[in-house]
Amino acid sequence: MNHSNPYQPVSCTMHSELELAIMHGKYLIVYYTETDKKGVESKEQIIEIEPRDVISRGHDEKGEFLAGSDKSGKLVEIRLDHINRFLII
Repeated sequence: MNHSNPYQPVSCTMHSELELAIMHGKYLIVYYTETDKKGVESKEQIIEIEPRDVISRGHDEKGEFLAGSDKSGKLVEIRLDHINRFLII
């Protein structure tokens, strides 16, 4: 687990909006910041994805993740507390 960057729970509103987008088959434009294993943040990333699920993990990668696929079909997982904002399209 990355102890230098522990998971921070997200708001219920954000969680609900993501779940509704998944249920209705909406695409998202997600603005997020990645963090390496030392807790160093990269610049903001932007990706358009088709969300599939919000998943919870314990152990090494503790937290909740938005799982989906990008335009090329590549599987993508983004830790929810790394999402700065998103747009439902």
